[in-house]
Amino acid sequence: MNQPILYAIVAMACYGLSDFIYKQAAAAAIRADHFLMVQGWVFFPLVIFYAVATGTLIPDPAALWGSLAGAFIFIGFYYFIRSLAAGSVSTNASIFRMNFIVTVFLVIAFLGEPLAPSKIAGLALALLATWLLVGAGAIAACTPNDARRRSLVQVAVATLAFGASNFFHTVGLRHGAVPETLAVAQAAL
Repeated sequence: MNQPILYAIVAMACYGLSDFIYKQAAAAAIRADHFLMVQGWVFFPLVIFYAVATGTLIPDPAALWGSLAGAFIFIGFYYFIRSLAAGSVSTNASIFRMNFIVTVFLVIAFLGEPLAPSKIAGLALALLATWLLVGAGAIAACTPNDARRRSLVQVAVATLAFGASNFFHTVGLRHGAVPETLAVAQAAL
């Protein structure tokens, strides 16, 4: 198996597991800010240790893009976790993981990446999938209620924020920051 494909499969499995954990925390009535605080306590020392151990903690002003990304990551995860309190993890996690659509629009608009017909088709299909997920959830719930609507608004905010964070990471990388240093700057925020 091709190594990048293997990495993608492992990442997909880890995202699925983390979404399950987020839903369990929401079901246990753990506040989103408390959950993220503990997550930060674990992530920050680990990412610093990894960057120091691999020699990739390289101070660079471009790493400040990682801090900006960190602010948007916090907003994204905060509202994603909050959305799971009343929302379906199968719907909300799928919507949240489509944050790449936001990133694509930002890199096309601000970094001048080309918009090929295949990208247009892919984005259109992803948006259609999102619409079907939201519609399928409405049918399952029979009648949309305020909690469900609030959950969908929260996951929309989370998706927009996380998509923007990916864009800021991209800008940092294009300005010369290394990924590990961006991750440390992100965690520091």
